[in-house]
Amino acid sequence: MEHIKLAIKPASSTTASLCALCGKKTEPQRPFDLFLNDTQQLVCKSCGEKCAPELVSLLEYFYKGHYVEPEHETIESGVSSIKTIAQNMQLENLYMLEQDLFRISRQAYLLRKHVVKQIAKQEENTPSS
Repeated sequence: MEHIKLAIKPASSTTASLCALCGKKTEPQRPFDLFLNDTQQLVCKSCGEKCAPELVSLLEYFYKGHYVEPEHETIESGVSSIKTIAQNMQLENLYMLEQDLFRISRQAYLLRKHVVKQIAKQEENTPSS
């Protein structure tokens, strides 16, 4: 029997399609799902568990509380920051650019600190086997 290679890729469609292996109707997960390697053909969870259980486990880990859909305001704020930085670079206003980069690095530090705290809290609340 030929070894079937699967891959985790960004899911580009939101509509149900047929599994590339068994033909069963399957709903795509967003933002990532399981596909035949080198294609955009979706693979259902049960076929994925047969061919690549480690990839299915990785997706489950990702979707069970370790992925948070970004809020619209957060994305717009990030885009606005990037636009400001681009304008400052074009104007060659190095002082403003330095301030923007410092502010973004501070936000990244605080976000990382918050995420680590949330993971620790979740691990405390998870019963050990």
